[in-house]
Amino acid sequence: GWVDDVIFSPDGNRIAALTRDALYVFDWPSRKELWHTDTPREYQDLLSGQQVVFSRDGRQIFCAALSKSGVTTWDAATGSLLKVLSDPGHTPISLSLSKDGTLLAVGSIQGLARVWTVKDFLPAAGNVICKGSVIALFFGADQNALHVAWKVETLKVKSIEDIAGFETWNWKTEKQVADLRLGDRFESISTVTPALDHRTMVLASISDLDTWDLTTNSKTKHIAGRYGDGLVAEFTGSATLVA
Repeated sequence: GWVDDVIFSPDGNRIAALTRDALYVFDWPSRKELWHTDTPREYQDLLSGQQVVFSRDGRQIFCAALSKSGVTTWDAATGSLLKVLSDPGHTPISLSLSKDGTLLAVGSIQGLARVWTVKDFLPAAGNVICKGSVIALFFGADQNALHVAWKVETLKVKSIEDIAGFETWNWKTEKQVADLRLGDRFESISTVTPALDHRTMVLASISDLDTWDLTTNSKTKHIAGRYGDGLVAEFTGSATLVA
């Protein structure tokens, strides 16, 4: 089926792929399926960015799209459901782990970005309230920083009009510290992918694919125009993998 997200395990031996039907995990060297979820997705979402994340030790998989009630956690080896991070009233659509793997940031359709502790799934601090659905988010080089991309879709008579934004917040103090002010050219963000050091990123929209310096909040390079709805699978800072 349609693949919404795919990610390697930290050791590179497994791949987790989220389709419109289920979450699949494969052994990468042999290309064999190890397991998949028995229950199909409860909803189909077209707004979200990264929906699947491996824990830093590779033993668990966090998924934001298999339950409207919260983020599901799976045993990466057996496919057993371990627990559900429940956040009533908020449907999760995007995820990100902190560098040390102790914190999980979750973005929702309702526009809430919240940071949780991985160990016991408790809120780590307050909330970041965005103007639209949180389609992507990731921690900054400074772990106190949370970068958030949001989008609002308004259905018109003959088209869908998008309004999007990208902001940086101190999630501990709940204060916004930067706004990229993308302008009309980035009316529809497709995906946002940080570099390994989280100091730069690739931002893709319907019309452009550019790199940005997150320390100065400035565009550093224009890679392509008329990009479309593809996926930036990896951005190392010096090379970009695009599909």
